[in-house]
Amino acid sequence: FMSELDFFMEPSSCVKPFFNFKQLQALLQIWPKLPPREALELLDFNYPDQYVREYAVGCLRQMSDEELSQYLLQLVQVLKYEPFLDCALSRFLLERALDNRRIGQFLFWHLSVEKCKYMDSKMKPLWLVYSSRAFGEDSVGVIFKNGDDLRQDMLTLQMLRLMDLLWKEAGLDLRMLPYGCLATGDRSGLIEVVSTSETIADIQLNSSNVAATAAFNKDALLNWLKEYNSGDDLDRAIEEFTLSCAGYCVASYVLGIGDRHSDNIMVKKTGQLFHIDFGHILGNFKSKFGIKRERVPFILTYDFIHVIQQGKTGNTEKFGRFRQCCEDAYLILRRHGNLFITLFALMLTAGLPELTSVKDIQYLKDSLALGKSEEEALKQFKQKFDEALRESWTTKVNWMAHTVRKDYRS
Repeated sequence: FMSELDFFMEPSSCVKPFFNFKQLQALLQIWPKLPPREALELLDFNYPDQYVREYAVGCLRQMSDEELSQYLLQLVQVLKYEPFLDCALSRFLLERALDNRRIGQFLFWHLSVEKCKYMDSKMKPLWLVYSSRAFGEDSVGVIFKNGDDLRQDMLTLQMLRLMDLLWKEAGLDLRMLPYGCLATGDRSGLIEVVSTSETIADIQLNSSNVAATAAFNKDALLNWLKEYNSGDDLDRAIEEFTLSCAGYCVASYVLGIGDRHSDNIMVKKTGQLFHIDFGHILGNFKSKFGIKRERVPFILTYDFIHVIQQGKTGNTEKFGRFRQCCEDAYLILRRHGNLFITLFALMLTAGLPELTSVKDIQYLKDSLALGKSEEEALKQFKQKFDEALRESWTTKVNWMAHTVRKDYRS
């Protein structure tokens, strides 16, 4: 018997041609229990079969509590190799944890997940990390969100991808980053995690000891980019920031994207700025006691301008180029205005929370100035651009309140 078992446990995996699963399961019924230390090997990723793993767990039941404690670290680790959470190993560990407080305490802390976590936003979305070398990466991050209708996010991200396509067709690459999003249910779905990126709120908080003043630190964002880039890399990062900021300024104005607090705008370490969380679109801005929280057409703060101007207050050439990018991008979208109207009209019967009637589409017609000449439309956008910059102090006040609340919760 032992020679057969030794053959089965050979790491060369040469057993595969000689054993099918039915034969293996039959053998497991008659094999005596292995010593627990030897059975540990059967929980390795080389043995994915459910019956083999159940057999191994049966062998572990011979362990005393003290002996089990010696191997908890490895037993928790091999839970990752189980295809389902409800398995023989997880049940065994929970049973022993309930019977012995010391094991329970150790198990609790060993189960502290390394990369998965609940996020601190209102709906407490779950951040999941999967190992996947098949896509050329060590891990793939996904956020599971429950409580929001992600179909609206999908529609907004589709529009951002379309804008990116139209701009590129016109020879304008604004470095947009419309990440992946998939609604999996009525109020649930999956969102792609953009790696090596941080929210504006976190960047500002990490640069200041006082949450109330963090939002007003105009150097925080530029210093953060300098932390990860230098020389030519820094110049490229600022260029990425400038182009992407222009793209999202125009896109958020045209689509009427609201709730633009500092946790809904992110920046990659390479400089790309991008927006997330599109729960409010088509000018449906949040209000408190009848007063609109957001009083600007789009987000353009002086710390953004500080980065665009490379930290130089008199760098009008860089700012002028940025403004020209915004104007060019706006006119390109306007020339395709009917396409956007059609795409939103086709979604009227989808039951999206902020796209329920033809009146909602009127915002698009107004933002694109479809009833005006191109000259008049450009004049309107220039006025909105000036308003966004002039009233950016209101954005900073909103960001301060958000940052203080965020810091208090943490």
